[in-house]
Amino acid sequence: MDQVQIQAVLGLASGAVGLTGQAAATAESIKFVFAGGVKRDSAETNQLLNTLAGQLTSANVMNVQLSSALKEIASQVEADNRFERQISRYRLLPTSLGDMVFVLRDEHANGDPIHSTCPV
Repeated sequence: MDQVQIQAVLGLASGAVGLTGQAAATAESIKFVFAGGVKRDSAETNQLLNTLAGQLTSANVMNVQLSSALKEIASQVEADNRFERQISRYRLLPTSLGDMVFVLRDEHANGDPIHSTCPV
């Protein structure tokens, strides 16, 4: 997980909150149009309803994008955790030639043969 991913998710969340606020304000305007039983201009009503529909659609799209980004981050975190669990099974040791290798720890072998691997 890197800063770019985090900034993208925060941007999506911020945008979704802003659109939700705009949609709520538009809904209040619609309530005002229908309040009091006074007949209003249908063009104004249609414009408000179209605006609300567009705002709700945009908010929904952002929420889907946010959900997807969060799933991607969760997947990356799980992969990082798996890697950390796996690498913790090894210890880094120097060879007789001065190179470094990872050697499986006896206590973490779990039935695997003891082996070495290059840290590249």
